[in-house]
This record gives sequence, structure tokens and C-alpha cells, in this order.
Amino acid sequence: MPGRPEHADSEEQQDELTYMLGYVDYPDKPTDLLRHRFPSKVGGVPAWLDPLNLPTAQQLTCSVTGQTMRFLLQVYCPVDDNPIDAFHRMIFLFISPRGDELHQRGAVRALRCQLPRANPFYGDSPAPASQKAPQPLQESEQQLSLERDPWRVAEHEQHVAAGTAAATVGPAAFVEQELIVEPEPNEDEVEQSGQQQSEVQRLLSSYRARVADEGEYDESELPADLVDELEGAVGPAQQIFAVRETGWTLQMHSGGSRRINLHAGSMYAFPAGCC
Repeated sequence: MPGRPEHADSEEQQDELTYMLGYVDYPDKPTDLLRHRFPSKVGGVPAWLDPLNLPTAQQLTCSVTGQTMRFLLQVYCPVDDNPIDAFHRMIFLFISPRGDELHQRGAVRALRCQLPRANPFYGDSPAPASQKAPQPLQESEQQLSLERDPWRVAEHEQHVAAGTAAATVGPAAFVEQELIVEPEPNEDEVEQSGQQQSEVQRLLSSYRARVADEGEYDESELPADLVDELEGAVGPAQQIFAVRETGWTLQMHSGGSRRINLHAGSMYAFPAGCC
């Protein structure tokens, strides 16, 4: 009986690989990005999963410049097939403070932290919405954490929970935003969204042609027939936000007048289970 081609298994694995798409948005509340919420986020300071066992100074030092690396992003990605040791798992990504050195070996570093379900920092169930901050560390533990942490996150958490401004400590921070992660849409969803996008573009072209002939409209003068067509061209899920995989946001405001805003978004993509 002929053997199974070696490439067959790799093709099946490729078919089973699920890619996750991420886009950034500002959180409803700054406390949503503290560690007890297990956030995926871009910028700001790290929300350490384990506030005591932090990366070493060597791990946080750029091999090219010798300077402390900048925190870029973190992704909460627990492992389903290892719930005992990795019930909680976070991947942190740090980069060199020199953007022109990012192509060099050691200028980008990914670090993983994981915890079992039973751990000293988090309960078995998610923290209630009323809990603004993680459970405080013991005084000796907090001091130990602060000594090893260039960003002094333990102090930062207290300021965020209290709604007070904290002094900037550590490497320069990128703008902090939540990283919202969703599965990549399947081919049918992409095709449908593409058809909707084409229809939206056709209607926008029609609107621009009217503006060229008749001049700019204010909100009360928007052609009702054109706006109705545009609203009907997108599905219910897209009437608040557009197809996320395109990186564009479509907002429709209903009421006394209707306004259509288009905003460009930022995109991040990475395969599930890549780290």
C-alpha cells in the first residue's frame, strides 16, 4: 500500500490553522486594560500577568543598542489543550528604541508568561465589573516588583484605578489602545462583505457626483434617497461598524439628521497558536 505523501499532513494542518485578526480601539475605561482584565492591548505600559516574576533586565535590554526596549503590545492567548499550566497565558512584544535597527537580530523580542488556574493573583472566575484594580500586592511584594520593573506598573495600576495622573516612568510609551482579536472571516463572509463594499463605493461615487453638480450638503440637506440606499447596502452588523477586515469604520448616526463618517483603522494579524 503506497505511503501517505509527506506534504499531505502539512496541507491538512494548514487547512486547520485559524488566523486571528486584530484591530485597535480605545477602551471604554482605562481600568479595562489593567492586568486583572487580562487585556490584549497596544502601547502604554505592560499589564504584567504575573506581577512578581517579571522579565530580567537582560531580557528587556535591546541587543543592538544596549538600551531598555520599548513595550509594543501584548496578546492574551490561553492554551485550550494545556489548561493546567497555561490557563492564563500572555505574549508580550518589545522592540528596540531605535526604529532604524528593528531589522537587526535582538531588536525585537517576544516573551511569554503563563499561570495555572489556581494562582496567587486571580480567582477562578473573572473579576466583577465593580473591581477597578487588581488585588493589591503585599508591601514587600510590591517593593520587589517595583525594583525590577522599568515601568513601575504596580504604581501605575494604583493611579489608573484612582483616576489620577501618573508620572511617566521608563521607556517612551506608544499610545495605549485595546487590541480586539477576532477570527479571520471565511471566504463566504469575505465575498459578501466585498459585495457590500462595492455597493457602498458605488453610492459614495454617486454622492460625490451630486456634490460636484450641486455643491456641498450640510447634514440636514443630505439626499434622503441616497442615504437610505447606503444604509440598505450594508448588513445589520455593519451599520454600526464596517467590515473590520478592511480596516475601515463606517458609522451611521440616525435621528433628526443622518451623518456618514469614514475612519481609517489600524490592523494587526497573526496566526493563532503561533507563540
